Amino acid sequence: MNFYLIGIDYKNTCLDIREEAFRLRKQIAGFWERFSGSCAAVFSTCNRLEIYLADRDADRLTRRLCLFHNSFTPLFKDAYLVTGEKEIFSHFLRVATGLESQLRGEPQILQQLEFWRSRNTLPEELDRITQEALVAAAQIRGDTGLNVRAYDLADIILEDIRSEFASGQIRVIIAGTGKIAEAFSRKETSGIKLIFAAHKNYSRAKDLAAQSGTQAVSLKEIPCLLSEAQVLISATSSPHFVFWKRDFRAAGARDKKLFLYDLAFPRDIEPQATDTPAIVLKTPADLEEAFRRNNLRLRRELSLAEYLVRQALEEKLDAGEFKDRNAAEPAGLKAG
Repeated sequence: MNFYLIGIDYKNTCLDIREEAFRLRKQIAGFWERFSGSCAAVFSTCNRLEIYLADRDADRLTRRLCLFHNSFTPLFKDAYLVTGEKEIFSHFLRVATGLESQLRGEPQILQQLEFWRSRNTLPEELDRITQEALVAAAQIRGDTGLNVRAYDLADIILEDIRSEFASGQIRVIIAGTGKIAEAFSRKETSGIKLIFAAHKNYSRAKDLAAQSGTQAVSLKEIPCLLSEAQVLISATSSPHFVFWKRDFRAAGARDKKLFLYDLAFPRDIEPQATDTPAIVLKTPADLEEAFRRNNLRLRRELSLAEYLVRQALEEKLDAGEFKDRNAAEPAGLKAG
């Protein structure tokens, strides 16, 4: 079996293009479904979109990969290419361990990959590679202490919020009831009052509010609440903007700043909402300094994880488990 992986991530592709690729992910999968003999599985998060490919005919797969690249330019013009069992195992293991994440060591990526693998039918060899990588990643995370010490995005946001306000209770509205909202509901939030807001899943918002001892509101109530709130965190699953510039018109006239954190993918908040000095909009791309501090805090754990990843790869090489039979690098794509 011959393997290729083509991907884009936060390191080589801007947010606008990653969002467009996310919106086209069904068309991307459909491109490969029309071919017989090739197998493709698309993995997507806010930071990356990767296509795992397998085919017993290396030349056929290479031709189709070139056709794909030409069909979806410019989305994949800066894509990276990974080829062969050894390289894909190494890449998948690094991703699952959190070493390739913007917030290095983050715990969510392992869960996302496990869920993705459970929902996709992979060819036997690729299924084995990804399963072994997930098992090794879970072991490495446990051995290094990343499961205990690593921050998630909610930790980073709460830390950033506290750095913006010297004293007093901070009112924070959270729009959405998914994994990010759930993460906030489990955090220690002394000095911060959380308000969970939802539209269709209002009962879920009430559950999250009960878990954190706060309150739930309807999404349509948020514009009225912004006169008293200091922070809005938006993390819905909507494919379109949920909040527009007009929703912050009243808040823009106030004396104190309103901080907006758009953690959704695709984004929830119209970028033009920040046309007034009273409103500060932040996305994960604006939190690089916070991510850098986290990476420094975990430097020992991350360094050990890097070593254990290399060791896991060397053990498989010594055991002769990899059979690299991939064709030459397709034109227009660069291995990385």
